[in-house]
Amino acid sequence: DNSGVFKYVQIQFSGFQITPEVEMNGLALQGVGSGTSIHHIHVHNTADDAIEFFGGTANIHNMVFTGCQDDLIDWTNGWAGKAQFIVAQKWAVAGAENGIEADNLEDNETALPRSNPTIYNTTLVGANSTVKAGSAMKLRRGTAGTFRNFVSLNFSKAGLDIDTQETWNQVDANILTVNNSIFFNTKNWADDDGNPAGKTESGFATAMGTLWEVDPLLTAPLNQTAPNFAPQATSPALTLEVAEKPAGDTFLRTVCFLGGIIAEENWMAGWTDFPVN
Repeated sequence: DNSGVFKYVQIQFSGFQITPEVEMNGLALQGVGSGTSIHHIHVHNTADDAIEFFGGTANIHNMVFTGCQDDLIDWTNGWAGKAQFIVAQKWAVAGAENGIEADNLEDNETALPRSNPTIYNTTLVGANSTVKAGSAMKLRRGTAGTFRNFVSLNFSKAGLDIDTQETWNQVDANILTVNNSIFFNTKNWADDDGNPAGKTESGFATAMGTLWEVDPLLTAPLNQTAPNFAPQATSPALTLEVAEKPAGDTFLRTVCFLGGIIAEENWMAGWTDFPVN
């Protein structure tokens, strides 16, 4: 399905919580199809999630999410699209601190079609907040997914948190994988009581084999008014092994860096800004 073209758009100071269970996001994609063109969007300082996918197969690239009061990237209801070149930064405000909050379906974790996105080259920056601790990647309620070339830093709860038996079933089926990624957080692997017996995020990291606990040395990722998410010249994001795109994929690009952006390809320049209000 093609819902048109949506590009070079700023969404600022948007969203609203109607009730604790009914909220308006910065950008909500409701069953949007992969024929739609969505790129170069900046969602800034919204009252709920920066972006949420409700099913569909929408693909996105070159997206900036900053300062939202809930999760940066959220999905449910079977989203199975693709994403690449994403940079996302939390601020220390009330609300959840998750970079990604991922569900298949809350009321039926085995529902089909299953949430199963493919996401490459993403930078997630937390606020290291004591207001409400969160994780860089909270994968739960039966979601699957392929995640490659991530950089995650400064989240106060965990870098990676995998919840519920059905989600771990996707790990066992090898359709929930995280590889070729840097984690540099207060605690990188949740290893909490929400895991089924014998399952730990640290064990998952060991099994994946290419999850590195090193400082990515980004330029100025915590600056709220003029952030710079590009790795410095000595950053391991420029030297560690990068995952190539799947063979035959026409949406993703194969690049030589981890994370969402490098200085040599500053695709954020000229159309983004970061007002504090």
